Amino acid sequence: MSEKSGMQMLEELCEQVMLLSKRLTVVEQNTRELLSRANGMPAISKPATSGPTITSTMVPPEKSEQPEKSAGATTKVIGKIKNNEGKLVSGVRVRILSPQGNVMKETKTNRAGELVCFLPPGTYKAEYFLENIIDASVNFNIGGDEKVIRLAQPAMG
Repeated sequence: MSEKSGMQMLEELCEQVMLLSKRLTVVEQNTRELLSRANGMPAISKPATSGPTITSTMVPPEKSEQPEKSAGATTKVIGKIKNNEGKLVSGVRVRILSPQGNVMKETKTNRAGELVCFLPPGTYKAEYFLENIIDASVNFNIGGDEKVIRLAQPAMG
């Protein structure tokens, strides 16, 4: 068994980084397509300069109610849930409601206590549920020019 030189290891690492970059490009293309489909717009794709091309055969999701202001724009909504001791809380069920009370998105916080979703401009209410730990809500508004908003920490019960 021969040992690799530092240069050989660096070359292998560079190849792996290039492969990851190509894969990220494909993921970005698929994400753009999914967001476009979710907003009822035709897919806008930016062709990859190199790397594999993946064609999607996904069925478009059911249309959800969207505020009239959306015009296809989406904002990344992020939040982090911590308990009263400051520890991150995973598994919190989060529902995002329209002003009419219709469910726009449903998600759960991940192991890092974070939630992420994408919404068009409008007024919303985020409801948080985790048995015996949290039952709270936070109202928020997304302006037309906002790219990312951070939800306020809900009050813990």
